[in-house]
Amino acid sequence: MSDILITGAGPAGLSAAHWLSRQHIPHLLIDQSSFPRDKICGDAISEKVLLELEALWPGSSAGLGKNPAFHPSFGVRFVAPDGTEVQIPFKENPENPAGYVVPRLEFDHFLAQKLDSDYTTALWNSRVTGLTKTELGEIQLEIGNGASTRRITTRLLIDASGERAVVRKKLLRQPFSRQHFSAGLRSYYDGIRGLHKQGFIELFFLSEAQPGYFWIFPQAEGRANVGLGILSSTVARKKINLRRLFFDLIAHHPELKTRFAAARPLTDPTGWGLPLGSEKGPRSGDHFLLCGDAGALIDPFTGEGIGNALLSGRLAATQAAKALQANNFSASFLAGYDSELNARLRDELRISYSLQRLAARPWLFNFVLRKVSRSRFLQQTITGMFSNVDSRKQFRNPLFYLRLLFG
Repeated sequence: MSDILITGAGPAGLSAAHWLSRQHIPHLLIDQSSFPRDKICGDAISEKVLLELEALWPGSSAGLGKNPAFHPSFGVRFVAPDGTEVQIPFKENPENPAGYVVPRLEFDHFLAQKLDSDYTTALWNSRVTGLTKTELGEIQLEIGNGASTRRITTRLLIDASGERAVVRKKLLRQPFSRQHFSAGLRSYYDGIRGLHKQGFIELFFLSEAQPGYFWIFPQAEGRANVGLGILSSTVARKKINLRRLFFDLIAHHPELKTRFAAARPLTDPTGWGLPLGSEKGPRSGDHFLLCGDAGALIDPFTGEGIGNALLSGRLAATQAAKALQANNFSASFLAGYDSELNARLRDELRISYSLQRLAARPWLFNFVLRKVSRSRFLQQTITGMFSNVDSRKQFRNPLFYLRLLFG
């Protein structure tokens, strides 16, 4: 028996564990792997991630640059379907990176090494093989570890096990919709020509991949995380072979074919699913909370998910502490977690969904990016979009489009 059990030791689950430990609350943490282990991802660490790390460990973000795996990124390069490009710094201060690109192999291990064993009991290489409810309504998990199996009952399950979350399937019974789910493909390369000297991430909004984009995220030692993500409903409707399109773009796109001419793949492309934050529905229920990808919290426009995962883990730990104190794990009580998530993220995710739909129209995206390339005001707006939801709100203001058209 464990009062609180967390499944999944990605950023959401690890965040929940750290915040529970900060409140001196014992808990179990289960993951199907052991650390260090890889996780398919774009590997971008945004300013939101740095703020969450600062909240956990004040002063920690200042030391990240000393870790050779953390490659600083000072900006973003957009490429429109017609080839129009815009390079925008994240911040005016070039000495202070607003983000990093770091393999999840390293980032998750960085978080896991800081677990407090006084409160976190970690069960690595352990997979959830079954889930039932007890007569009291508590959740009983069947946990497989090699040839052995055990059953653990918990009063509160924090499910942070990603897009294949067992709680969503077994208890919430709400499958992800293709309209709010992206298919992603990631590989690692070295030898790509023309990587930005200040580590700018690159987003290619190509007509073949909309709504979605091809990306190049520079990493340490000249490597890069390279990938392709497209809305799953589009993949299904157009019968897109994501792997074939990935290699076709590298071989034939006017810019990419030159830059990849001498590049060497370090891994085969690997696919995964991205549950987008435009998905509506509850993220809690009777004796459970959903965090990170399990709760569909990925930004629909930028594809960034780590920051929201860390935030959801923090809010889940806060709600867990309230539930323990009140001895109340009912769906109505735990809905306070949904309220906090909505207060923090609803506007941001809604605006990003609007931007995703804008990017799905190549002619409109071409027009917007041509305007941005000539406007300092618009460049500053997009710079703020990556860290400030108030900047994104301008995209919902008609006056913004009047300025876009005539300014």
